Amino acid sequence: MGYRIVYGKDKRKPINRKKLLTMAMIIGIFILAAAWFDSSLQQLPEAALENMVDAVQNGEALGDAITTFCREIVDSAKNLA
Repeated sequence: MGYRIVYGKDKRKPINRKKLLTMAMIIGIFILAAAWFDSSLQQLPEAALENMVDAVQNGEALGDAITTFCREIVDSAKNLA
């Protein structure tokens, strides 16, 4: 005779990687569009974008890669000012 003890429902939802990737692409497109239209951001470092893509392909967490990308962009903007 088997039994099962259930203390409560697991409220965590599994990560939907497809939605996360879609959101990251939308954010990336928004950043690139802003860079295209704003003359001060037209010097957007391509290396930052390439580093982000490489980091994600190498298995780094998407959130960490985006954070690093944004920090590189902000640092580049500080150097332009």
